[in-house]
Amino acid sequence: MFAEFLLDNIVLAVGCGLLGGMTLYMWSQAGSSFALDVHAAVLRINQDNAQVIDLRSKEDFERGRLPGSRHVPAAEIAAKASALAGKRPLLLVCATGTISAAQARKLHAAGMKDVSTIKGGLRAWLDEGQPTHRGKKK
Repeated sequence: MFAEFLLDNIVLAVGCGLLGGMTLYMWSQAGSSFALDVHAAVLRINQDNAQVIDLRSKEDFERGRLPGSRHVPAAEIAAKASALAGKRPLLLVCATGTISAAQARKLHAAGMKDVSTIKGGLRAWLDEGQPTHRGKKK
């Protein structure tokens, strides 16, 4: 009976399927509107004086980081959110952009609106030939 209904109303069935697929896609992309490509991230740092927060391990941070970045492990970002909230926008970065996107969503949900990430993380930054610093931050 259900199959007969679908066959009789194929346009309706296809339309519902497309609408459902589009809804799932949009839902999966929710929260990624704050993900910037490398070029936009550079502009955010240079023009908006964004504070870069590196969420990777201390060892990875010391191996190579964005110039001027501050190390705050991902596990500690929520606890330090109020201290990080200020006049400067935040730009979160991790190795691939996945962890930073999840943490940015949490900060957005907690009320911090001026938070963005680098789409593709440090890997994308390096692929674009952008500079990094090594060693312990002084």
